[in-house]
Amino acid sequence: MQIRIRTGGARTLLFELSRYLKIDAVEADGRPVDFIQNPAMEGTHLQRKGNDLVAVVFPAPLAPTDLATALHLRRRGSVGGG
Repeated sequence: MQIRIRTGGARTLLFELSRYLKIDAVEADGRPVDFIQNPAMEGTHLQRKGNDLVAVVFPAPLAPTDLATALHLRRRGSVGGG
């Protein structure tokens, strides 16, 4: 996906994804960046019905720019789980 940073200062971008998708790696402009995927706790209502949060953590605060950044989330699974 292509993203544009309109307001700078943050180091983290949050995404809500289907609980059936598992992230294996994240790259920004071809360089690996850290991420945290927070699956719902086993046996909870969120696990049965909810989504996971994924935090993409950049090494430095993001600066506002008109240029797009290519963000690639390498994942497995399907949105519907089947």
